[in-house]
Amino acid sequence: MEFAAFTAGKDDDGKRLDKVVRAVLDGRATPGRGPGTGTNIFQALRKRLIRLNGSKTDPAARVHEGDKIEVASFLLAEAAGTEEKQAPAPAKALSSSPPRPVRSGSPRLEVLFQNDDLMFINKPAGISVQPSAGCDISISQIVRAEWEAEGPHGSLSFIPAPLHRLDRYTSGVLAISRSARGAAWFSKAIQERAIRKFYLGICMGGLEEDALWEDRLTAGGESGDNRDGGFYTVRRAADGEDGGVLACTRVHPASYGRKGQAELTLVQYELLTGRKHQIRAQSALHGHPLYGDRAYGGLGGHSGGGSFFLHALRLEFPPDNPLALPAAIEAPLPAEFAEAARQTRQQAVPTTKSGGRPARTNGTCSHG
Repeated sequence: MEFAAFTAGKDDDGKRLDKVVRAVLDGRATPGRGPGTGTNIFQALRKRLIRLNGSKTDPAARVHEGDKIEVASFLLAEAAGTEEKQAPAPAKALSSSPPRPVRSGSPRLEVLFQNDDLMFINKPAGISVQPSAGCDISISQIVRAEWEAEGPHGSLSFIPAPLHRLDRYTSGVLAISRSARGAAWFSKAIQERAIRKFYLGICMGGLEEDALWEDRLTAGGESGDNRDGGFYTVRRAADGEDGGVLACTRVHPASYGRKGQAELTLVQYELLTGRKHQIRAQSALHGHPLYGDRAYGGLGGHSGGGSFFLHALRLEFPPDNPLALPAAIEAPLPAEFAEAARQTRQQAVPTTKSGGRPARTNGTCSHG
């Protein structure tokens, strides 16, 4: 029987054998089939169709860097959706999955910073981070396709992926994992609020002074339900209502202007928590929905219609971070956003009581 041989890399070290093999098979899957090729890995291991260092092994066995994993060639062919058997493959340093071409017309990713552990891109507005209805291609799909086209890489099981969320119509800095080490550090740093997150948005009305917004948010009602502070996706939880999570955002108005009859404010937001639609929902709750965010009561917006002006401007990192990240990574504004922002610069915001830029917090929603 023919086998293809793979050698575990550093990002496979310590993982269960069945998880590593599943990643190998999923990586060979034909685009459109999706993960989970239908292969019964437990059965394949019992039948010695999958071997670890030449031996029959339990699915829960831990893989170590340098281990040789052999997979029956017909299992790889099945994963690829073909009837033919794979030709014998020599042992090699890693899986070299067939590149998945990015669909024609997909945007090229603007890389702001990259090293062996993390990549930061300037996400365009109008494209989803993860696959979703109504969006032909997602950032995660583009990232994976480009990763596979670059190959080979030093891991059988690792696949790069976005590490946090940005709404479809939000542009700006988005972190992508390039190693298990990078993914683990970034996720922990976000959880511990060691990374500061700043956004720029254009909101409706004249927001006049710095503020700390604290609201308990919960799932919203039906589409179009704007009564009593309720919104289509997220709303303020009522007093005594079960559920809801605390959302905290620092806001700093930067300049004012008008577009037609609409009064607008360019605002810097700092997220102290990370909740679904946090800036969008809180802006509306406090009487200043984002310009163009019709789901939350905003008017106007992009020339394409229906989208809003919100940009993930900057991430700031602790100086002692182990990944050699710079102090900050900032994404330039998209052209249409920059033009809209210029229309808000007709009047500067006066100095506010808080004295300008919000201070770092210690992982709480206090005023610091």
